[in-house]
Amino acid sequence: MARETGPPLPCHSTFFPEELVATGPGDLRHSIGSRQVPSRYRLPVSLLIAARHVLMSAEVADTTHPEAIPKPRHWSVWWKCGVSLWLLYHFTGLMVSPASIPPSSQLVRDSWLVFGPYLQFIYMNQGHHFFAPDPGASTLIRYTVEKADGTTVEGRIPDRRIEPRLLYHRHFMMTESVAAFEEDRRFQPLLVQALARQLCREHDGVAISVSRVTHLLPTMEWFRAGERIDDPSLYEEQPLGRYEWADF
Repeated sequence: MARETGPPLPCHSTFFPEELVATGPGDLRHSIGSRQVPSRYRLPVSLLIAARHVLMSAEVADTTHPEAIPKPRHWSVWWKCGVSLWLLYHFTGLMVSPASIPPSSQLVRDSWLVFGPYLQFIYMNQGHHFFAPDPGASTLIRYTVEKADGTTVEGRIPDRRIEPRLLYHRHFMMTESVAAFEEDRRFQPLLVQALARQLCREHDGVAISVSRVTHLLPTMEWFRAGERIDDPSLYEEQPLGRYEWADF
């Protein structure tokens, strides 16, 4: 019985001529027809031809033995119902999380008792209250690094010039943590010291001064008066400390 053959595999016409691809593994010689196979191409050509014949054998097996083709796996009705209910519960919880933050209705706040433990377990309990309806001030970190040669390096976190944008967001969340733990007199100094140590290491400094900059949210009257959102009067700076490299 004649063996089925498939079309030759695509190849680069300069390195692998069609005559080479159409030849079987047993017919590979140093020269084919009038063409000489360079020695540096013999191994790639051999592998290409062998791979083609493996694929051809698999195609023949698929056509001659249909039972060898794996059948698609079907989920039972109970599995489909269970996954559908879980998806409904999951996405409803994601909507309840920000909606339950006051000001909101009592019904929505009570629904947090149903979805809250699950959202906290998967760490998806963000309320996104920093977007609306009454977002608070943002927190920046300003620093000055003193180097051994007497020069200084000044900077701010987050820096709007940083790329990619996701890294800017991570830095912004880090500075917001400084404000979030403002009442924790034990943890906030450790967080500031860790931040100062990393900045001092990055800039090869011997000392660093760190301060917290609070960017206040302007009022509607402020905008109506034509003022800018980055007006210097909207920034309040609070020193957090000065650290020597020996302190770390």
